[in-house]
Amino acid sequence: MRARDVATALEEAGWNVWWDRSILPGKRFDEVIEQALDRAGCVVVLWSKMSVKSDWVRSEAAEGLERKVLVPAKLDDIRAPLAYRALHTADLTTWKLDTDHAEMATLRAAVEMVVGSSQTSPKSAPKAEVDLDVVDRDGLARLAREDLLRAVRESREALADDSADVSGDVRSYLTEGLASLLLEELADAEQALRRALALHPRDVEAHYLLGALLMRDGRPDHAESELQLALVFAARRGEMSLLQALIDRGTDVDAADSTGRSALEHAKLKSRRDAVALLESAGARAAESPRDGRG
Repeated sequence: MRARDVATALEEAGWNVWWDRSILPGKRFDEVIEQALDRAGCVVVLWSKMSVKSDWVRSEAAEGLERKVLVPAKLDDIRAPLAYRALHTADLTTWKLDTDHAEMATLRAAVEMVVGSSQTSPKSAPKAEVDLDVVDRDGLARLAREDLLRAVRESREALADDSADVSGDVRSYLTEGLASLLLEELADAEQALRRALALHPRDVEAHYLLGALLMRDGRPDHAESELQLALVFAARRGEMSLLQALIDRGTDVDAADSTGRSALEHAKLKSRRDAVALLESAGARAAESPRDGRG
């Protein structure tokens, strides 16, 4: 799919790309797209034989044009709708995924010009979004709204059983937190995740999900703190997929926990060789002086 290829190319250039294939089952398209457009620092419209006939695409492009953040490109040899013909449009009709294609370079430069005024380069700023699939072991992200509500209800019923199994309680809180987050019920999600962390302060998934929630709720500084703790404890536990995801989004690889022990130190302490190698390749620095061996 050509639109997916363009999205991938922009992601590889360092930008966080949202498009309507990211909409979860059970969500209203118009509401989700409107929220995404409101958050977008740049709107890329891809004109094709199909998209020029789409009222949805024209509406999204009109929003970007009005906010002066629209970057157009064309995938087919067609004329753009009348309102957009005066704009320079990157011609991707001959692009074959090659990174040195002149028109793809033009598109990347245009995106950087639109979003780059507030950051030194796309690679230098952490990505705003986090990938929930990394911690979604129960497949909640693929469930419809009624199934998510059922997951929340079942989690609360499990907690009401007055079980002494702390690990089971943490898992139930995590399930409730993720399901509530996917339902955009942020207050319920935050309460569940903070309860999980009260039971298990080093829980990687709880810190990660809480970071995602706080980012979505417009609290980026608090979000980064949680995501840095997620990175530290992912390194400690050897959770490689989660550690890679956190590094990829730009989380500080020299992050440390409340005692000052860094992710790299935790990985070495627990002999997580893959985590040590990954952190070092990402530029993590070793501590200036050794710490004691307490874990």
